[in-house]
Amino acid sequence: MWLSFHYLTKQPPIQLFQLQRMISLIGQDSPVYGCFSMVLVVVSLNLLHYIGLRFDFDRYGLVPRLIPRQADLILTAGTVTIKMASSLVRLYKQMPEPKYVIAMGACTITGGMFSTDSYSTVHGVDKLIPVDVYLPGCPPKPEAVIDAITKLRKKISKKIFEVEDRTVYQQENRCFTTNHKVYLRHSTNTGNYNQGLLYQLPSTSEIPFRFEF
Repeated sequence: MWLSFHYLTKQPPIQLFQLQRMISLIGQDSPVYGCFSMVLVVVSLNLLHYIGLRFDFDRYGLVPRLIPRQADLILTAGTVTIKMASSLVRLYKQMPEPKYVIAMGACTITGGMFSTDSYSTVHGVDKLIPVDVYLPGCPPKPEAVIDAITKLRKKISKKIFEVEDRTVYQQENRCFTTNHKVYLRHSTNTGNYNQGLLYQLPSTSEIPFRFEF
């Protein structure tokens, strides 16, 4: 686990991480078989203490990266200005597929306190790039950030599981198989229905109808 910063000219600091998760169901969406590769691009330094010993993001496989071409997750925090918009879109386009976005904080989601009377603020990062998970708060707690990352990982694994391995799962976990003794009958609407199914015992049919007041 290492930490590095990349300062661009006239741009806010950008922090990169990679999130890896071993899943046996993945093979096509990752350069390494069985791994998730996710990167957080953070435009705020509020997440620095999340990497420390108290919250320990190493448990979730967060690994720093220097270039967005190795990332498939962007986590934005802070107000997105109009001058920053082109850089953010360029970063997103440089990421390989599949790629995901987590919007963290009210300033990123709606523009925050600058959303009403600011001429230089983008009112929501989803106007620039698609967002997969919204994380409200000002700022969100570290536990909320961990929960958002966990939910995104579950969402990704469920999506890949349903698309790529639905057939394999159904074959291995079927409740009804061909070994069950199931007999199909013809439809009763054809006229060749089974009379035995509609047969009524004489003891019940011979009961006289009685009025009771």
